[in-house]
Amino acid sequence: MNYAKTQRQVPGAGLSGVYTLKPHWYLLAVSILCWLYYFYVWLQPMDSHHHHHHAHQVSFTEQQITWLMMVYAMMLPMLSGAVNFIREMLPRYVHPYAWLAVFIGYSALWWLVGALLIAVGVLLSSAVWIAEYWPAWIKETTPFSGLIWLGAALYCQSGMRKSAVYACTAGQPLAIDFWGAMRGSVKFGWYKAQRCFASCGVIMLAMMLTGHSLGLMLAVTCLLLYERIKLPKRTSLVSAMCYTLALFYTGMWLI
Repeated sequence: MNYAKTQRQVPGAGLSGVYTLKPHWYLLAVSILCWLYYFYVWLQPMDSHHHHHHAHQVSFTEQQITWLMMVYAMMLPMLSGAVNFIREMLPRYVHPYAWLAVFIGYSALWWLVGALLIAVGVLLSSAVWIAEYWPAWIKETTPFSGLIWLGAALYCQSGMRKSAVYACTAGQPLAIDFWGAMRGSVKFGWYKAQRCFASCGVIMLAMMLTGHSLGLMLAVTCLLLYERIKLPKRTSLVSAMCYTLALFYTGMWLI
């Protein structure tokens, strides 16, 4: 009997194949949707941006959505190895639920990071002695911008980041029963987010503190993805980019 033909006759086999053959497509789809939104906002007239900004105070929820969209746009393509690992380690019927569990665990840590950053920003902006200078970090080129990118470049060359980058491709044992797989997948997503933050979080923080264009955000994403694809071969492009930005911001301040 033709095994492939038999598989095609099983009810739902085709739908299951859609879920399992290219699981990273769903991550890429979410990332692309975030990028399309960024480009849509970028194409809007500048006056509408200012009007929307001054129309109301940005809430905590809006700031979290903005942060998570940045994370999803830049980081979800890096999670492709994790969903492929799930495909290889768990039974097929578990795959869609396990991928959702990984996504939940991954998002949870980034949500906590965003909440911490928002809280720190509120505290700093409420301090009288900082409130006068804090906006300058975002709106103007200052010597702090060059120092921030210099710090990011030095971190990118550290052994800690190199270990985190390699850990991004590592798997972990998962139970094959349904609920055990769900718990393990949530933990797996949380672990992946930890490694992603350790390897790329400093660069994202540098972009937030110094301000960034959509072009720079896209360029950083491409470099980080290229670095991940080239593993286990090491590349120095990310640290070179950080040094270049440090020189650029320092030069702009001196001029």
